[in-house]
Formats: sequence, structure tokens, C-alpha cells
Amino acid sequence: MTNPRVQGRCLHQLVDVLALLLCSALAGCYDLLEICDYGRAQLAFLRTELGLPFANGIPSEDTLERLPQRLNPKELEQTLRARAGSLARRQLCVNGKENRATTPAGQLRASESTTVVLPKS
Repeated sequence: MTNPRVQGRCLHQLVDVLALLLCSALAGCYDLLEICDYGRAQLAFLRTELGLPFANGIPSEDTLERLPQRLNPKELEQTLRARAGSLARRQLCVNGKENRATTPAGQLRASESTTVVLPKS
């Protein structure tokens, strides 16, 4: 996928930001603050389970707002469709069930977890 940002001036890899946006959407995050909270709470998961470096931590709300606006929607759709095929018959852990009484101080939502098995396409 084409990265619309100026190379050398980016703190976060494109794949990191896109994966964060996708995972947070699946987790039911509705705004940028929730996405940032989700990212900070799930940073270890994103790094270990998904293999994403997040070398500079979670992107700011400004970055999460700007980047999607600059992406080519058709190219994003094609990329997601191509990648989704490789997930067939694999277990994909996403958030969805709230674990009661596990909300860190200052966080709006509880940590969540559930497992989804994607059907073969």
C-alpha cells in the first residue's frame, strides 16, 4: 500500500497505525481518545501477538485523525481484501467481551477480549 506521508518525518510505521485502527474498531472504539486508550492498554498484545514494533509507542490522536484522510480508499480496500484471505481458518483474537472491574484508572472502557475464528473464503 502506498504511504502518503513524507518519508523520514514519520514516527510510526503505516502498518502499525492501520493495525491499531482496525483492532480498535473491532474492539468497539468510537473516537480517537478511545483508540489511544485501547492502544496503550493493548500495546504488549500488539507487539507480541501481532508482531508490530510500535517503536515510538502509540500514535497521537492527531496522527490517527490525519493519516486515514490521506489514504487512497480503493487501495486500502484492495489491501485489506488481499490480507483477509491469508487469515482464513486461523484464529484471530480481538476484543469484544468486557472483563468487569479491570478498567485502569482514567480509562473509559474496561479491557476486553474474545476470540474469532474466520471462516475459509
